[in-house]
Amino acid sequence: MNTQILLSAQTLDIQSCIDWIMSPESGGIDVFIGTVRNATKGKKVLRLDFEAYEPMAISEMNKIAAQAFERWPIQKILIHHRTGLLQVGEVPVVIAVSAAHRDAAFDACRYIIDTLKQTVPIWKKKALRTAMFGWQHILRISDLGCSILDFSFKKNCVPLLVLSPTTLRHAIANIYDLSR
Repeated sequence: MNTQILLSAQTLDIQSCIDWIMSPESGGIDVFIGTVRNATKGKKVLRLDFEAYEPMAISEMNKIAAQAFERWPIQKILIHHRTGLLQVGEVPVVIAVSAAHRDAAFDACRYIIDTLKQTVPIWKKKALRTAMFGWQHILRISDLGCSILDFSFKKNCVPLLVLSPTTLRHAIANIYDLSR
């Protein structure tokens, strides 16, 4: 298997991803570049915050690549994902697949991104701005298979949904501060 897997807090270099995936044997290269969009469900997105359980995330990404190599006649797979705070327009994920023929590259690339979103322990928190509710966060627990949950911060009400140790520490600190 010829793969390149990366989980990083650094900006993803799209050109270096494309340069790596290129090969003289490849007649088809499919590249998926996920970007932070400015709105979701009619609400303005301010930023996204990604956290991951790195050892398991890397292991799962390698499993996905292995599964893709088993299912399609492909030559190379690249999976890069960001962590940390990303602004609108930034790139959180790049998936690239090369194959002798385009169908295999397209199919494998779609499989990889769809499976990554379902099985890899990378948590995404969206900060939204709405006129009616103020700050709102939408949290996705991909590795547990839960659907998107959302809640609003309202006065004297502290919702708690644990996504990671960092989120838990922030939630406990907020509860402690509000109880004083």
